[in-house]
Amino acid sequence: MFYQSKRKLCHLCEGLISGAARHFKQAIVIEQSECMHDGANKCKLVISFKD
Repeated sequence: MFYQSKRKLCHLCEGLISGAARHFKQAIVIEQSECMHDGANKCKLVISFKD
């Protein structure tokens, strides 16, 4: 998933995704390989489901 905003709320996105996964009792892993806080143009969130 890509995220881009002037507000740079990518950490909020991670929390919302984690909360939804927890609500539906689904284990996930979120990796952020690019981040606007580190100078990237957009954030890249890689979301994987655990078995």
